[in-house]
Amino acid sequence: IPSDARLQVKAGNIYYLDYDAGKNTLNLIVYNIEEQESESILIAEGRDYDRLNDCTVIPSDDGNNVIVTANNSMVGYFLITVDVSEAEVSDAIHLEENVTVCPGPDSGEFFVIGRSSVSLAGMNGDLAEIASTEGRIAIGSEYNGDSLYVVYQSGELYRYNRDGDVLSVTSLDPGEFGADDTVVFNFTDIGLVLHVGRYTNIVATTDYMDNSRPGDFGVRCSMTGCIGYSDTARRFVSYSGTTADLSLGYFDYKDVNKLIEDAHEYLGE
Repeated sequence: IPSDARLQVKAGNIYYLDYDAGKNTLNLIVYNIEEQESESILIAEGRDYDRLNDCTVIPSDDGNNVIVTANNSMVGYFLITVDVSEAEVSDAIHLEENVTVCPGPDSGEFFVIGRSSVSLAGMNGDLAEIASTEGRIAIGSEYNGDSLYVVYQSGELYRYNRDGDVLSVTSLDPGEFGADDTVVFNFTDIGLVLHVGRYTNIVATTDYMDNSRPGDFGVRCSMTGCIGYSDTARRFVSYSGTTADLSLGYFDYKDVNKLIEDAHEYLGE
């Protein structure tokens, strides 16, 4: 499920927002898939919280904490953190702009990336700025392997450590993205398979690449028409054709050694 969706699945639960027009309350619904039971947690009251835009519901990896961001013309942009296990909710933090959010290194910590800064949010709702974005617009982020990866609309992929230091920067194809492009991170043994809109970049990172070299961080290749990669089958799922006549297929990932082997086989050696 894309990270900007109103509904998220994590740790055996489904998380989504629900506005109760009868009570004028905004609620976080936590539905346990196995038990088939739901819990409703009140997070805001008042008619101003009806008809929200740009809703983001991001659970922590263990599912015990959730951060919610949204906006409308009445309340502007806001952020709320929820401790699901204790049913405790922070006061709403009002923001000057829309933000990109992802879980941090610890349960109850979230990275919040706005137009001006990268911040770390705790369950008390406080924001601690750790880095400047220098005016770049973030459209997707993910914390993995002790690093925060941020995709900016201008076409760069930044890698930060937990303290906000810039570790690496690389330019992605095609060079610029749309503000509404969906970003999906897939960390695999062939690298970071990064889907942004209709483009897919395979990024070499030292921590996640086979045959990587110290200091490797950059785009190895890029493609369009790819909708996913299977780490188990080592295959890319792709499509081709026109809107009226699409075909679905796949192609295998092959490293240099495999290509050499195939060439020898083709030549009958």
